[in-house]
Amino acid sequence: MSSVESRSSAISESVGVRAPCERCFTENDQHEALLERGLMPSQLEGLRERLAEINDLGRARALLGWDERTQMPPAGAEVRAEQVATLARIRHELLISDELGRLIEGAASETESLPYDSDDASLVRVALLHHTTWSINSICHVYGERPFATRGADRAANFWPLAVISFGESWHNSHHADPTCARHGVLRGQLDPSARLIWLLEKVGWAYDVRWPVQSRFEGRRRDREPVG
Repeated sequence: MSSVESRSSAISESVGVRAPCERCFTENDQHEALLERGLMPSQLEGLRERLAEINDLGRARALLGWDERTQMPPAGAEVRAEQVATLARIRHELLISDELGRLIEGAASETESLPYDSDDASLVRVALLHHTTWSINSICHVYGERPFATRGADRAANFWPLAVISFGESWHNSHHADPTCARHGVLRGQLDPSARLIWLLEKVGWAYDVRWPVQSRFEGRRRDREPVG
């Protein structure tokens, strides 16, 4: 066995990559174990456990990335890319799953009567907020309009229904067309609260070197000829 294979095997065992992850994340297995013990968890407990699993996958992916940068010979890059992609896929599927949505909804109902600043109520709010962020990288790569050309097979799209709750992040096609631009809603009528906040911070001196839209840059990427607002 090569040194690359040995290190890959050891790390896979230490972080529980692939088969253990996929096995423990099946809803049927979880329910079966609970039924055997005569228990059914609350939605809040289920949400807490699922978020912990998602966090573990992120940490495992980071560990593999660190090992690749600091320890692994270059010959192992292709195999490592497959491992990281597997972790990213499993984590993404958990983040956009219907089950996670149901857990958030159920946990929100269970915590309605709790104080606003309680740990449990705060957990649900943060999960809901993060779910909005996660939706940008799922919904906005499937649905919406693509007025600007982006790189390669990139399918980032502008999806207006999420513009308010995402603070303008759902103008995702515009963001991918010019990733360093502080304003994503660059077309006329596109609401972008984040850009307005950055503008205010810049005015009072709390933000600087802000890169605002340059019309010529966006016009060069237009798929139609409507002027940039």
